[in-house]
Amino acid sequence: MPLLAVVYWKEYGFKKLMLIATIPTMALLGLYVFPFLLKDPEIFMRGIAYHNGCAINDFTPVSAEIPAGWNATYGISGLIYFNAWFPEGGLDAVSQTRALQGGVMLFLNLLGMVLAWRWKKPQRKIFFCFFFSDCVLLFLV
Repeated sequence: MPLLAVVYWKEYGFKKLMLIATIPTMALLGLYVFPFLLKDPEIFMRGIAYHNGCAINDFTPVSAEIPAGWNATYGISGLIYFNAWFPEGGLDAVSQTRALQGGVMLFLNLLGMVLAWRWKKPQRKIFFCFFFSDCVLLFLV
């Protein structure tokens, strides 16, 4: 989202960016915050706690009592590689993996912002939507 904001700002100006940004903001408020979060503010924290428990269980060493899960065995989510890099398991492995993922995400966002900022309008040779979609695909990889 920060990259998209910078690209739209460079392409259309700040006023148009604010107009475009209000649509997803209102959708987020109308579809998530008002119906669910205001009714039960703890639902977000319970979801994070559940996710953390699942992440710790994914890094639990496989033994006869605890069989390997589908993700840990076949590596559909890349977990098999993180288990190889951080074999100690538990909360330490989860926090190290999150730090690695956060660093990669920060690097890709900063790279995209620098490229978008250096992008001069008169010399533009690419369509900015393709530029943004390629950056999103790189971010997802």
